Amino acid sequence: MSVALDLFSPPRMVAERRGDGVLVLRSADPLGGHASSMPTRSAPAPWHIPGRVPAAQRAGDEWISISWGAAGERASIARVRTRSG
Repeated sequence: MSVALDLFSPPRMVAERRGDGVLVLRSADPLGGHASSMPTRSAPAPWHIPGRVPAAQRAGDEWISISWGAAGERASIARVRTRSG
């Protein structure tokens, strides 16, 4: 027995064919509120769950991971370095 689920609304697309042959597709529905970037989206996380690991990478038999707290510290250092030149 199978049950059809309507998880997503039907797509509504607008297609624009440009003079140079490029086809641009976009949604006919306006974009709702969203974060400007992934770092902006995750910015509060280091302060609320600093010990949680959001990313890990395999290195041979070991895993290299970074916690939200460590990622937040690195991002803060990078922002300072970027601003100071």
